[in-house]
Amino acid sequence: MKAGEIEVVSPRAPGVRVIVVYKLAKCAAELLLGIVLMVLVLTGYVSRAYELASALRHHLVHHWSIKLAELMMRSLTPTRLWWLVAALFGDSAVSGVEGWALAKGYNWGAWLVVAATSLLLPVELIELSHRTTLGRVLLFFINAAIVLYLLKRAMKEHRARHPYRSR
Repeated sequence: MKAGEIEVVSPRAPGVRVIVVYKLAKCAAELLLGIVLMVLVLTGYVSRAYELASALRHHLVHHWSIKLAELMMRSLTPTRLWWLVAALFGDSAVSGVEGWALAKGYNWGAWLVVAATSLLLPVELIELSHRTTLGRVLLFFINAAIVLYLLKRAMKEHRARHPYRSR
């Protein structure tokens, strides 16, 4: 590698392209959801949703629908929703930077995705131990596959650029 050159992870690799699309789609979806929630909080629709959940709870017969209404009532507080908006915007920004860096082929982009995603794997395992759902299992395995794939690819490309030299 020449001085001033930046190592890259090939953005042309099919696996990297899939991860870029996933990260950028996640970025856009979280940004949109964050904006929608922010508008709902600012316009007072959260209090209307709380009133609806309260009314539904008193008129529902099925156990699952009562539980859903109770969950809505516990979750629909403006403070919780502001935290959710902040988390959505923050994760959207991180996903956007990850997708952009991978699309540009920056080596640090692969390491950023590996670091950010692998740090959340233990949290996902804890969540799975509390409540196992198909969505959580799929999310865990998708994130684990992304980490392993990028780690393997980045290390392979690094070794190709810096072969071991015997002295």
